[in-house]
Amino acid sequence: MSRYPPSPSHLTTLHALFARVCATTRQYAALLPSLSSPITEVDPSISDLHYNDNLIYHYAGGLALAALRRWSEAEEC
Repeated sequence: MSRYPPSPSHLTTLHALFARVCATTRQYAALLPSLSSPITEVDPSISDLHYNDNLIYHYAGGLALAALRRWSEAEEC
């Protein structure tokens, strides 16, 4: 997931898929490295992004952070 986008701040379809898998399997700590850099770039030309990908990524990220009791970060996500 770190090699595909041009920078760590780009959102790709892999982010949403990985976040969903981590939330489903309750492997919340595995999602922390991707949540460490904020998403500031959404470029549909580098991948087949949809609006739901953004929602799923941030929802699953907030869920993971809340499960790890990082309340303020979960609220931001």
